[in-house]
Amino acid sequence: VADTVAAWSLRNRTMFNLLYEAALRRDEVASLPVSALIEGRDGYMLQITGKGDKTRLVGITDKLAHDIQAVISSNRVESEWVFPGRSKGHITPRAVNNIIDKAGMHPHQLRHNHITEAHENGAMLADISNTVGHSDPRTTMRYLDRRSAVVNSTARRVGRRK
Repeated sequence: VADTVAAWSLRNRTMFNLLYEAALRRDEVASLPVSALIEGRDGYMLQITGKGDKTRLVGITDKLAHDIQAVISSNRVESEWVFPGRSKGHITPRAVNNIIDKAGMHPHQLRHNHITEAHENGAMLADISNTVGHSDPRTTMRYLDRRSAVVNSTARRVGRRK
């Protein structure tokens, strides 16, 4: 996966990193407005409007913020979206899927990995829940049973072959 992502364009790598590092949903990446990037005293943040029109702030690395700015600067047309579509709007969530599929992953899998790794590295469950936009920490807890996710993923893949 790392080699595939490293060979991608800045635009596609930035999408990948928004899904993994910032744990955004694919819909949130597809419809990310330019205005979402905020520089604060303590670094960069994204103001995300997620499910149920709930707004949250997500801290991001300086590198990811600079990559977002570079993507915006490299867009062929001026747009209110970080990832403009072919018409006046933004790209579709399906377009995000198609890009991430090339690395052999699914966008939601990257979100699971972020949550699991943050928890394994000592982040508090409440903080992780806030970052990913879960109002109930029990929802976040479901992401943490990695073995179950692997078993279910394997079962789904075997089921597809039949």
